Amino acid sequence: MAVLGELEITVGGARHELPSGNRIRALWVCLVLEPQRTVPVDVLIDAVWGSEPPRRARESIHVYISQLRMFAQRCGVDPGLIETKNRGYRLAVDRHVVDWCRVLVEYDTARELHRKSSLPESIAALDKAAADFHKPILGGAQGGTKLGAFVQKMEEVELALIELRNEVMLDMGELHTVVSELQALVFEYPVHETLHGQLMRALFRSGRQIEALEVYSKLREDLSDGFGVEPGSDIRAIHRSILASQSGRPSVQVAL
Repeated sequence: MAVLGELEITVGGARHELPSGNRIRALWVCLVLEPQRTVPVDVLIDAVWGSEPPRRARESIHVYISQLRMFAQRCGVDPGLIETKNRGYRLAVDRHVVDWCRVLVEYDTARELHRKSSLPESIAALDKAAADFHKPILGGAQGGTKLGAFVQKMEEVELALIELRNEVMLDMGELHTVVSELQALVFEYPVHETLHGQLMRALFRSGRQIEALEVYSKLREDLSDGFGVEPGSDIRAIHRSILASQSGRPSVQVAL
């Protein structure tokens, strides 16, 4: 079941896209975000209509549930996978069949493998996560606070996957590749300090200390002009370490 990219169910290799209509899609998404958990009708109403539901919202939810069950049956799936529970509905599927759940599992796996210095295996886990991560998140479906919070969460996960891949590539010594990718990323995220710090470290390891310092100067300027703030402590430590290495003084700030 996919909510990253197109909203669809894959059965026996055949992909079936959810029926059109933002309300029924928002309802489906709300269930897929809580596999094996009962989602109260009030939560479903908020996902579908937000703060201004119609007077007969509960009856409409029941109609949409019936339509989703018929859709599941047409796909060759037991319509009973959407269970009626006390005051709500439950999607009775294992988490491993849901794409966003697999992404989180592979991210945790990759992070643990990186911690153990199993670098190729960590990259393999990240590749699996990337294979499941597509946009637009939730297929572009609009909804209430629950859906908005999930989109924000998965955007953060996407960046975390990128940051972890960069760290693994740095540890593998793939400097040319990681510098090229990070230069594109800091252009896309001009005030993202972690990405800038990774680029500074990659440039430093490549013998390009002056360019690494220029990255910091540009970030500092953008933060000051746009937000009136200074760079955070982590990237300042990277900056100090590079300066110390140039002067020949040993740095105790951060490992580059």
